[in-house]
Amino acid sequence: MSNQDKVLLYYEDYTARAGEDNRATASRSDALEFHYTKKAMSEHTKKTDRVLEVGCGTGYYGMFFADKCKEYVGIDLFPHHIEIFEQKIQAARLDNVSCKVEDATNLKGISDNSFDIVCCFGPMYHLPP
Repeated sequence: MSNQDKVLLYYEDYTARAGEDNRATASRSDALEFHYTKKAMSEHTKKTDRVLEVGCGTGYYGMFFADKCKEYVGIDLFPHHIEIFEQKIQAARLDNVSCKVEDATNLKGISDNSFDIVCCFGPMYHLPP
C-alpha cells in the first residue's frame, strides 16, 4: 500500500470516528497548539501576503486568516476535507480563500516563489520513516 493510500485510509477512519473539523479544539493540547500557532502566524502575516497551507484539513486556519492576508490557498490530500472547507468558504462568501485536492509530496500545481508564507503542519505527521 502506498503512503498516499495509507493517509487516505487513515482519514477515512478518523473522519468516521472523530472528524477533522473538530481536531483543532478536540483536546486541551490541540486547542493550545491551535491558539499559539495562530498567534505566531499572526505576528508574521501581512494584509498583502499570499499564504499557502499544505495539509489544510477542513480549513480552520484558512478561515481564521481569511481577513489577515491578501489570499489564502489550502491544499489537502483528502477530498472530504476540501469539500467541508469549500462549504465554509461559500457560506462566508470569501473571495480571497480557495482550496483544492493536492498531494503535499508533489506540488505540481504550485509555482515556485508564488507565496509569501507556506504552512505545512499536518503532512509532517504522515511522512514515511
